[in-house]
Amino acid sequence: MNYPLYNQTLCPDMWEKNGENYTMRKEVQSRLMEIANDFITDYLREAKVNLTIKDVVIIGSIVNYNWNKYSDIDLHIVFDYSELDMSEEDAFTMLTAIKINWNKSHNIKIKGHDLELGVQGMEQKNHSKSEYSVKNNKWIVPPKKESPVFDKETIKKKHNMMKERIDALLKAKDDGGLRKILEKLYIMRQAGLDSRGEYSAENIVFKILRAQGYLDR
Repeated sequence: MNYPLYNQTLCPDMWEKNGENYTMRKEVQSRLMEIANDFITDYLREAKVNLTIKDVVIIGSIVNYNWNKYSDIDLHIVFDYSELDMSEEDAFTMLTAIKINWNKSHNIKIKGHDLELGVQGMEQKNHSKSEYSVKNNKWIVPPKKESPVFDKETIKKKHNMMKERIDALLKAKDDGGLRKILEKLYIMRQAGLDSRGEYSAENIVFKILRAQGYLDR
């Protein structure tokens, strides 16, 4: 299981170092803002949803030292749901459906990293050790070099167990079983994020399986 869990620098595809600080590469920032604005004009306006962008942020491993060459760019567009004449829950449900359609119809890579677009309300908190505002071009929560503690034995056991199950289902061509285990993987990952954050064994196992191509398969 050859998978890097931690690095000494931020991802050079995304960031350039100025002294002790990192700033986002200008061409990356420009492209990310273009994508966010296109989502507004091409999808929200078409659905007659009138919202203004409050912020555009990226979270996850791509903004921290636990990045790898398979890391997604988790781009979140931040809205004030009170601008809509509906409950916050209904607004989130509607926008989630719209962003799912957007992700299905777009396959965007930036410097080799897949982009996943998300939406969130202004009060929503992210399960991320660091967070960067693309819109304002500054850190919201800057990354910190630390000595993360990984439960490598648990990671290895969970990874091997899930890998064996997926291999068996693929061999049996069990589409129903594969759908169930994919759902289980996402639930497992979210449970890990909620309880122990992005260094949880569940999140690391999810990332390893994704890097190995199992989620795509």
